[in-house]
Amino acid sequence: MPITGHARRLSVAVLAAGLAASVHAEPHGLFAPPLRLSEVRSAQRLPDKRLEESRVPAHVTVVTEEDIRLSGAKSLQELLAAQMGVVTYDDVGNQFQQTVDLRGFNATPGPAAAVYVDGVRINESNLGQVNYHLVPLEQVERIEIHRGPSTLYGRNALAGVIHISTKRGAAAFAAEAGAGYGSFERRKGWLSVGDRLGDLDYQVVASREDDGGHRRHSDVGVGATLLKLGYRLSEGSDVAVSYARADDRVQQPGSLTGAELAADPRQNRSEADHISRLDFFTYNQRQALAADFSLAVNGFYRKRREDTPLNRGRSSISRSLAELKSSGLTGQLSRDWEVLGRRNIATFGVEALRGEADTSSLYSFGGAPTFSGAFTRDEALGLFGQTVYDLSPDALTLTLGLRYDQATVRYDDRDTPANGGSQGFNRTNPRVGLNWNPSEAAGLYASYAEAFRSPTVNEISALGPFGSGALKPVKARNYELGGRFAPTGWSQLRAAAFWDDVSDEIYPVFDTTLGYGRNINVDKTRRTGVEWGGTAAWRDRVEWRWSHTFTRSTFQSDMQLDKPPYVAAQRVAKGDSIPMVPPHRVARGLQVRP
Repeated sequence: MPITGHARRLSVAVLAAGLAASVHAEPHGLFAPPLRLSEVRSAQRLPDKRLEESRVPAHVTVVTEEDIRLSGAKSLQELLAAQMGVVTYDDVGNQFQQTVDLRGFNATPGPAAAVYVDGVRINESNLGQVNYHLVPLEQVERIEIHRGPSTLYGRNALAGVIHISTKRGAAAFAAEAGAGYGSFERRKGWLSVGDRLGDLDYQVVASREDDGGHRRHSDVGVGATLLKLGYRLSEGSDVAVSYARADDRVQQPGSLTGAELAADPRQNRSEADHISRLDFFTYNQRQALAADFSLAVNGFYRKRREDTPLNRGRSSISRSLAELKSSGLTGQLSRDWEVLGRRNIATFGVEALRGEADTSSLYSFGGAPTFSGAFTRDEALGLFGQTVYDLSPDALTLTLGLRYDQATVRYDDRDTPANGGSQGFNRTNPRVGLNWNPSEAAGLYASYAEAFRSPTVNEISALGPFGSGALKPVKARNYELGGRFAPTGWSQLRAAAFWDDVSDEIYPVFDTTLGYGRNINVDKTRRTGVEWGGTAAWRDRVEWRWSHTFTRSTFQSDMQLDKPPYVAAQRVAKGDSIPMVPPHRVARGLQVRP
């Protein structure tokens, strides 16, 4: 079902009213203008040629280091939850491993938003999930959130991109330390030291956080360290290398039924212990070249070992060990020059990635223990290009982008070799956008973009011999209209309306005849919605923020599903809502600067 007429009229009215009001902006008076047109560093695959927000045809939120400090957030998940349209939820029983997603895709088995740290995607290769607790907020300098399909980032950026930049040494020596204690024995301590010594800079951040948890068997302990070294030979030459290590022990109490929750919300009917270690190396370089060209390079190696000595379910018990490795190299060539007297920024690049997962487990469903082991390899290659051209200086900007991706996923089952095999995926996705800025206080954009998500290894091979078989990649086509407006000198309004047509969405179902769960491709689904919010400020001391997001996620094809204990007993009709997607989300906050 398409977006309702009421919601469509509402989005158009908001955009039109904001544009009309912005033409007659009031003088500042006692109020400080909250309108900030930030530089968007992640408008390209690698942050090289920075673009003004007014030239980016997308709904982008930029969270600066000062915003992080003033937010009062204690974790990355808490900070993201306060942003417009971001959905967070806990499905494992602790506050450290929350799932974060965008634009109504949170009902799928794997997250549809891609998360990057210093240019490297950190979604785990086997499941697609993100361990946000391994990126302490004390390490973060800047966050940029791109909503909607992000074509230049390639596969798996279906719902958007969250790009995180870690800190570098400042121009002067700086040292910070902090500690805190809260309910349920939550305690935290951290130390950050950075400096610049001539052309060299360094940053060291160390933190430790422990939590006793609200429920029984929900203790969490996380220790993390970031070491970063930079070298700036000149304005156009910059190199940064970093090493991040994180160790954690996490307990997951699992889910409860409604009756169990009412009887004792702190009880634990299942339990899981996870112990992991992360080692993460990154290399980033930006080099100015002749004739207005520049080169950006990103390389990385990431290794994570996860040991699960105990995973006790209601009718099963298991233990497992997984070692995940990934590496990659991205090169990007850019040029900022004039074409026919108009500014043009062109970008071309290539990206190569490789991921491996070696897993083994011993499990029992009430009978004799069974061994399971597998080795998977994921290899991918991407080619991308984009041009941003000013049709009219400072007023009208055209963006054209294209990316080609090919990927191969190979699965080897040590227990049952016949279950092994490989799947290949390839896709070319375009992007077209137009920005119109009639004044400094107003701007509109319209865009069309495509993106896709390849199935994760876990989605293909879940439950070993009862795997999902060949799954198609998920494809999305996005149509979007948005804008920013300053109706007065002390307030600002932002809005976006989107329409996502999705094909072959991966969806979990239960097969009653065989008695196990599996994943299938749903022919057609759709996401439509409106995101809008604003800020108002008084002097430089008080700022009020609010936002509202309406999202409608629906099936667009008829299908029959099993409903235990019956076969094909549940009919899904075109227009039915996809479960687990909240239709409304409201956020508000007040910041006071002493």
